Amino acid sequence: MGRNMDNDALNAMLDDSLLTG
Repeated sequence: MGRNMDNDALNAMLDDSLLTG
């Protein structure tokens, strides 16, 4: 479950970077 949580966090960060990028 920890991995899934980490992946979600990374995906959120990537999404934010793409939106703001």
